[in-house]
Amino acid sequence: MAEPDFDGLRAEVEAATRLPEFDSVARRARRIRRRDIGRRFVVSLVSLAIVLPAGLAAVNATPPNSGIQGPDTQIGLEPPNVAPVPTSSTAPVATIRAIAGTHIGSLYAAVDVCQPGDGTTRCSLQVVPLGATAQDQREPIATNELRADPADSLDDVTLLALTPTSLLLSGIRPDGERKSRRINVNGGGAEIAPEPGAATQPDTGDLVVQLRRYGELSFVRQIDSRVFRLQTQPPIKEFTLVTSIPPARGWWVTGVDPASGEVAVAVSRDLGTSWQVRSLGLPPGMADPVLTTGDGNTVFVFVRTAGGIQQRRSTNGGRTWETLTTAMPWPPFGSGDVVSRRLGAVVRGDGSLLIWVEQPPGAVFLDSVDSGASYRPTGGPSGPIVAVMDGFVAIADPPSVSYDGHTWSALPRPAVELPS
Repeated sequence: MAEPDFDGLRAEVEAATRLPEFDSVARRARRIRRRDIGRRFVVSLVSLAIVLPAGLAAVNATPPNSGIQGPDTQIGLEPPNVAPVPTSSTAPVATIRAIAGTHIGSLYAAVDVCQPGDGTTRCSLQVVPLGATAQDQREPIATNELRADPADSLDDVTLLALTPTSLLLSGIRPDGERKSRRINVNGGGAEIAPEPGAATQPDTGDLVVQLRRYGELSFVRQIDSRVFRLQTQPPIKEFTLVTSIPPARGWWVTGVDPASGEVAVAVSRDLGTSWQVRSLGLPPGMADPVLTTGDGNTVFVFVRTAGGIQQRRSTNGGRTWETLTTAMPWPPFGSGDVVSRRLGAVVRGDGSLLIWVEQPPGAVFLDSVDSGASYRPTGGPSGPIVAVMDGFVAIADPPSVSYDGHTWSALPRPAVELPS
């Protein structure tokens, strides 16, 4: 038997086999790698905020924080003069906490800008004008507000237009106390408190305010921005002022009837000289009631309870109330329950009712065109809504405005200063 010709067999295999040109393969791999890196760099640039002069940065979108404590919108920032591009764990994060203004053309946002550090996050609460265009953006008029220490938490931040030239900024600090500051629209802030020993009475157009949670009511005199204690307080317990209703439609508060322990609504139509109080026939809920009205006559109240959202309506300015049992077709919320989420409601100019419940990173909406007799799911802006004198503002990324509550227009993201 002949021996196998291994050498010949190997020669035939080698002749039939075409080996790759490894230099060509390596060059191609380098080209692909450079192309992918370039694509990632472009995506990173698109996602970064615009860096403005003098240490200002424009607010830009980032994934939301599921632990929302209020009608807030999470937004991310790109800090200037940092290389390489920071990771999400070290990049500053800005949160629009509240928006207010006398009208749509004069809006201000309370923005919390937080910089993660070595085990500590330092934050700066800023009040920033909202421009109608990118060219209208202006630097903050106040920074480092309310906190005693930059690492302190700050809950339930609110912003209210006091006068055409001043705002009321407030929030609850770690000790549970609400801190309030008057912010001048031309820049700077100052402590705000009622002047002692004054028996001054409010005048038409003066604004009622509540400087502490469940605290006494005061009023801001429009002629000089001075603050005085209201002499006659609402005769209910744990009351909360409804700040979204123009004074001409009454001063409205919700609270607890001291006799029955039930949810109660009080309204004054004579600048706090007297108060009309009515109980709503249900125990206090899981949070403060939500009250809204468009004309001061047809009024809606929503109370979140373990059994669901309880609805009440008055068609005579709060003198009598009726129970609404209308179903609310909220979409599925997974493991969450609608009564544990922040709720809000506004009445549009055409009388229709728009209700929202938070759904991070924004909100979902129902509306009613028959005064709460029926509801239907509807579209809306990408965030909770607050009312201003001539329309509505959505606390979203970016913020948006509407004159009728139906059609919305986006505003540029506010410019903020990075924490020092």
